[in-house]
Amino acid sequence: MSLDKQSDLREVLEAMGQEYGVTFTPEETKKFMLASTFGVPMKSMKKYLDLPQDQQDAVLKNEGIPTDSIDNQFKAWVRNARAVNSDLRIAIKADANTPYSVIKNVMNSLQDLRENRYNLITSLKTTSEGVTSYELQVEQERKHYG
Repeated sequence: MSLDKQSDLREVLEAMGQEYGVTFTPEETKKFMLASTFGVPMKSMKKYLDLPQDQQDAVLKNEGIPTDSIDNQFKAWVRNARAVNSDLRIAIKADANTPYSVIKNVMNSLQDLRENRYNLITSLKTTSEGVTSYELQVEQERKHYG
């Protein structure tokens, strides 16, 4: 997950810390604001922020923000990000190695939050024309909300 504005990152991290009972030092907050992406459970965030950048990248390959029904932290991140920035644009980025079940969990979480407009970004194999990736605008409209 990532956000474009550093001020948004700070505010969202503070909100998530309050929601999950985690207090971040000014140094940890600064590291979080400078990170290009993040994706660990809140219980691991402080440990993650203490790692050097190359180790953070390795952790991201094996960790993820929980999207399960017991502790869907992804929903909390999106909800808090939307509260901080009402103009937030959501994009789901995945490649051929991303299991469909992971993408489906993310899309279901967004639907639960009534976030039905988002971009789906995928990678393609290079073609003779040099196409390497594309962005597909996905607009889902759910007719019935429970």
